[in-house]
Amino acid sequence: MKAVKSIIIVTAILAVGGMVLAAQDKKTKSNVKSKFDKGKNVTTVTLKTGIGGATSREVTNTGEVPQIDMEVSFSYPGEAPAKPVDTANFKFKSTSRYPVFQRSQNLMAVLDDDRAIEIGGTSYKSNSQTFYMEEIMEIAIPHEAMKKFSEAKTLKFFLGVREIKFRDDQFSDLRELAGRMAP
Repeated sequence: MKAVKSIIIVTAILAVGGMVLAAQDKKTKSNVKSKFDKGKNVTTVTLKTGIGGATSREVTNTGEVPQIDMEVSFSYPGEAPAKPVDTANFKFKSTSRYPVFQRSQNLMAVLDDDRAIEIGGTSYKSNSQTFYMEEIMEIAIPHEAMKKFSEAKTLKFFLGVREIKFRDDQFSDLRELAGRMAP
């Protein structure tokens, strides 16, 4: 009887330990995805994340605050990069009731709250929908800048006058994506 109780206790401990490990895996799950197209012999790496929540905390009517999503991607021939990928393509999509940006914006990166890197001007296009407006801004960021991002302790962007702060998990994903740009 004592052996059966011991087995039950050990099984319960292992089950709880497994649940804790599974919960930790969920927290550290990456949003960086790779897809290899055999027909074209090209690998595409992407990261999609919502980044527009910071300003909505200060506004009571969240319908008036734009939702900003960021998608980063790059491609290279084969299943692994033979040389560093030149650029990562960043797409910022703002969805709101009314147009917010209305034109291309300057993108600035601030590393460790003390170093600024001017990235440049984005492209701009807008799509008017029935109840909302989509504004899409794109820019290619060089590998060297991505490398500097990944070496920083903190990172934030300024898209025009809008500050974009990255949560720890988003910054971790961006670091991982930058790491995949080189062999």
